[in-house]
Amino acid sequence: MYKRITMTIDPLTLLQQKYAAIQAGLAVDYRGYRLDKMTEPFLSALVFRHMPKRRQWALAFKKFSSIRRLDDMPEVSNGVFFSFPEWTNRKDYLEISEYVRAQVNDACFFRLSALRRKPVFSLRHLGRAIRLCRSLPHLGFTGRVYITAAVYSSLLLADEAERKLHLSPKKYVSFSCVMGIEHLLTQYFRKKGIPTYNLQHGVTSLYRKNPQDALEYTNIIADYHLAWGEYSRHELIKYGLDAGHVLAAGYPRPQALLPLQQPRSRQCVVFLSRADFNKANLSLLAVLRRFQRDCADKIHFHLKLHPSLSVSEYRKWIHDNCSDGSIGLLEENKTLQDLLHSGTAGFCIVVNSSAYYECYMNGLVALRYHSDDFDTGYAVSDDLFSTGEELARLLTALYESFEEHFPADRIRHGLQYVLGLPGNEYGRILNS
Repeated sequence: MYKRITMTIDPLTLLQQKYAAIQAGLAVDYRGYRLDKMTEPFLSALVFRHMPKRRQWALAFKKFSSIRRLDDMPEVSNGVFFSFPEWTNRKDYLEISEYVRAQVNDACFFRLSALRRKPVFSLRHLGRAIRLCRSLPHLGFTGRVYITAAVYSSLLLADEAERKLHLSPKKYVSFSCVMGIEHLLTQYFRKKGIPTYNLQHGVTSLYRKNPQDALEYTNIIADYHLAWGEYSRHELIKYGLDAGHVLAAGYPRPQALLPLQQPRSRQCVVFLSRADFNKANLSLLAVLRRFQRDCADKIHFHLKLHPSLSVSEYRKWIHDNCSDGSIGLLEENKTLQDLLHSGTAGFCIVVNSSAYYECYMNGLVALRYHSDDFDTGYAVSDDLFSTGEELARLLTALYESFEEHFPADRIRHGLQYVLGLPGNEYGRILNS
C-alpha cells in the first residue's frame, strides 16, 4: 500500500506565482515602451494588496476616460531635468528632491501634479488592450477590466509621449521611476539615449514577508539608482541589479550625525507604519496600553501617524482605550525632521520605517516593534521588542545602563553603512 504524499504551498508563494503568470502575459513592447513594466504597479496592488473591487472599478473608469496632458510639460533642451511625482505631495519627500537639486549646477524641476487631465478615446487601443488581457490567467471579471484599463491607459500615454513631449536634457532624475508618469518619462528618455537616474526615498531591503514593497526595486528601470548607503546598494546588487549602476550617493538631506543621548524625559514619539501594516500598528498600541497599566512611572507616547492612516480612527482608539492622556496624537503637518529637532522626544519607537535610522542619526534611540507581518531591516543596536516585557527590559537599559546597552561607536558605524554618512556624491554624479 502506498501513502499519498501531499505537498502544500504557502499562500504567499501562490500569490507570487499568480503575479508572475499574469505579468508574463503582459510582456509586450509597444513603440519601444514595455507594457509589463508600465502596468506592474497596478498588478502589484491587485495581487498583493488585495484591492477592493469598488476601488478597482473606480480606477478602471478613470483610466478608460482620461489621461494626463503631457503637453503641459515644459520644453527642456539642456541641463539636468528633475521631476516630482503626481501621486504624492509629502513634504519629507519634497525635501529629498530639493536637497539633491541644490547640488546640481544647471537643474530644471517640474511637479507632475501640475499636469491636467484630458478625456481621450481610442477604439484601436481599446481593442488591443482587450485582446491582450482576455487570455490572462488567474483574473476574475473585475480584475480583468481593471488590468485592461491599465494597459489601455499605458498605450495612450505612450502615444502621447511620442507626440507631445519636447524634452532633451543632458540627464533625467526621477524621484521614483517605478510608477506613474515618472516611469513613462524614464522609458521615454532611455529610448532617446538620455541617461536616467532614480532617487531613493528610504532604506531598501530585500522583502520576503511583504512582497508588495518589492515593487521599489523590481520595477527600477533607470540607468542608475542613487542609493543612500552601502547597505541598500548591497541589497539591490544581491537582488540582481548591475553593481556599476547602483551608486551609494549619501543621505539626501542636511547631515549632522548628532551624539547619541540618554533620554532626559519620559516622552516618546511613536512613528506608526502605513495603512498596509495597520494591524501591526494596532498590535503595538495594545502592547503600549498594557505597559502603561503595569508601569508605575508612565511614559507619554506621542503618535506620529503615517499620511495613509485615518486620523479619526486613531482619535477614537485613544478615546476608547487611553483615558489618562498618556497616549496622544501629534500634529499632522509636522515632518520627521521637524519632530526630531523639536525636543519633543526623549526616545522613539518605530514600526517598519526608515525613520528608525533617522532617529539614531539625530541622537535619539529608536526601539523597533517586531511583527510577523513585515521584514525587519538592518539593526544598528539591540532594540527590537514585541511584548510589554521586552519593552520594559529595553527601557530599563535606556534609563539605567545606557552606554553599556547602546554603544555609540557600533551605532555610528551602522548608520554610516546604512545612510552613507557623511557622503554626498550627488553633485559629482549629476554634474559630470
